[in-house]
Amino acid sequence: MKPSSIITTILLSSISAVPALADEYWDIRGTTSSARPDLAGTVLVDQVRRFQGFDSTGATFKGTFQDRVVRRSVSGTLDFYYKITLDSASTASISRVVRSGFDEVPMGSHDVAWRVDGLGTVGPSMAHRAAQCCIETIFGAAGGLNPGKESRFVFIGTGATQYDAKGVINIFPIAPAGDRSVFVMTGFAPAT
Repeated sequence: MKPSSIITTILLSSISAVPALADEYWDIRGTTSSARPDLAGTVLVDQVRRFQGFDSTGATFKGTFQDRVVRRSVSGTLDFYYKITLDSASTASISRVVRSGFDEVPMGSHDVAWRVDGLGTVGPSMAHRAAQCCIETIFGAAGGLNPGKESRFVFIGTGATQYDAKGVINIFPIAPAGDRSVFVMTGFAPAT
């Protein structure tokens, strides 16, 4: 499948998350529960989904996408986490992940970071938000998320208190110039 439009994204500063504004970028260096005690909460749902896609050269990217929703203990708001494990049999690396379905949350109320104190080894290097509904995290600094590797738990903090499974997740491989290959699946997102 090919995306129908240019997708949006967010980036964050190190250790503490920064509110995301349209068309702004931040480097993401990660955070911990010690640095961000507000992240403590209860896992409401945790689902692992398989994915497999191909780029125009036939290179494959396949693995698992762990999709998790956490309710913060103090604020009662929701964080949307993900972690990717890319199979060692893959022949393409992951360049970025775009999550849609965040249009019910007002602009400027999102923050994005990855957990240093969680599972995985590769955190995204940046994120970007170009429109209200979509948030993109980019695995650029390390040359992408390579076969056999796991991402850190990446989270999007929101002001939402409800969720549904009507969000859209786009996983993009590192592909030849002009290639718009993407794997698309549904996922958790804020609900009204």
